[in-house]
Amino acid sequence: RAQNPLQVVHFDLFGPCKQASFAGHSYCCVFVDDHSRYTWVYTVKNKSEVIDIFKRFYADTAVIRSKYPLCCIRRDNAGENMSADLKEWLTDNGIRSESSTPFEPWQNGRAEVQIRVLCNVARTNMIASGLTGKFWARAIFYAADILNIQYRADLKMSPHQSLHGTKPDVSKCQPFGVECWLYVREEQRQDRKFDARGEPAIYCGRSTMDNRSSYVLYMPNRSRPTFVSSNNVAFGNKCPLAKDAPNVIDDGEVALDFPPEANVSDITASSVDSILHQTDTH
Repeated sequence: RAQNPLQVVHFDLFGPCKQASFAGHSYCCVFVDDHSRYTWVYTVKNKSEVIDIFKRFYADTAVIRSKYPLCCIRRDNAGENMSADLKEWLTDNGIRSESSTPFEPWQNGRAEVQIRVLCNVARTNMIASGLTGKFWARAIFYAADILNIQYRADLKMSPHQSLHGTKPDVSKCQPFGVECWLYVREEQRQDRKFDARGEPAIYCGRSTMDNRSSYVLYMPNRSRPTFVSSNNVAFGNKCPLAKDAPNVIDDGEVALDFPPEANVSDITASSVDSILHQTDTH
């Protein structure tokens, strides 16, 4: 384990997903800090955009880099990770480039495992909320946000606290896919006195991955799929698109070829009769 934040950062990506996100993205890039286990996720349309994601990650960690320099990026030897442009950019910024040996993914296991955990958390929330398909990107962002503020036994704190030195604010945490209402400003209402003051929405996480301090809301009643960011939100306690839990699958009853087990009383009576018969014979 690295001694300081950003001393070693693991990188990997997964995709393409069967359904592109609402933004048309099919791939997800994952950065994991080896020291704090803090995770950054970004979605892209094509693998060729990986170098742009590295530049964005570098900018997003500017505050942390003022205390701890970004020393090393560790990744696998996939083609998009070994491009000349990416190697040149890493060298120009004084970042050591490390790649795993072919067919030995365990060397970059930190990122591999984190991708599996992210997908597990995202899948669970998507199924529970009913927000499936194109919502995978928002579910991945939500999963990363939750994992970053969740207590870890190996750290004895959350990744957020390990990286930033302060406890995370969990007061704004809400279930993925929960119902909510976006405040409609007075100038947006046709009838300022009697029009609804809230527009129905569905909560899809926070904008932490977009460098904003607000909620991300899906607006289902608008003419086309729309996401908005706002802090003027009232929350309910139900997931409007959630489906009922599937029925428990019965094991089924299979007819047996042999007769059922005999009753204990029948066995006892049969044994007594046999003993009496043998006694009479002798």
